[in-house]
Amino acid sequence: MISMEDFKAMQTAVNEAEKDDTPYLAVVDDEMHVLGDQNKTELKKHSYTLGFAFPNTEANKKFIGEGNIIKETENYLYFKRTFKDVFVPPRRHTAVLNTFVKLEAFFKQFGEDGELVPRTEAEVRAMLESINDEVEDAVYETVGKILGVSSEDMGYALISSVIEVFVKMCRDNPEILNEADIFFA
Repeated sequence: MISMEDFKAMQTAVNEAEKDDTPYLAVVDDEMHVLGDQNKTELKKHSYTLGFAFPNTEANKKFIGEGNIIKETENYLYFKRTFKDVFVPPRRHTAVLNTFVKLEAFFKQFGEDGELVPRTEAEVRAMLESINDEVEDAVYETVGKILGVSSEDMGYALISSVIEVFVKMCRDNPEILNEADIFFA
């Protein structure tokens, strides 16, 4: 379950991304525009470490590798996997953008003037009480899409690790969040 503290960390990362000037694509009045600092054209590659808890079976022990298991309990094998030099290739960009657009509704709402504004803490608490699973699913989907991890394997990822990676991804890929803002609005 996503806690209020987790949500605040994610919301802060999303809000910080808006201030970044990494260029991103925007469609305005059926015309494509590149917004942001067009001189920032370097390909950004990042590393992420995601924690998993797979069922404790002999097949999983072989799959994971004995040396990679951090902790073993009667039911689970805990391990971490590092994804190096991760970037969002064009083919996956649309799928990732789609997951961020889903998340925009959780982090922001339309204000009285029609602009997107962050949700208040009371709104977030009420929302998490009623639709926590939907928020969690969207965060898992986003992380899985960026890392290229199947939804089946993401089902074994630890929520604390997923949130940590999500926050880092927001900081590392602000252009996708900013694109999602345009599409959501």
